[in-house]
Amino acid sequence: QQLNSSASKLENMNSNSFADDIADVQTWVSAALTNPSTCLDGLGGANKNIVPVVNAKTEKSTEFMSNALAVINKLSDVSGM
Repeated sequence: QQLNSSASKLENMNSNSFADDIADVQTWVSAALTNPSTCLDGLGGANKNIVPVVNAKTEKSTEFMSNALAVINKLSDVSGM
């Protein structure tokens, strides 16, 4: 959900609200980035065999979100936010 909101915000961004829009996107992507870790933490007491499986399944999406957040942060820095 956070990533969909972020993509929609980026598609509809305008110069009048750029700072607010970028701040929203940073917040949502950061929140999405914490979801896999929170999920793994929640599995701590579960079957220990499932944790590596879930970790492997979320590794690429976590890397993607981290890279996306780095680009968004750079946009914010470059624009003086």
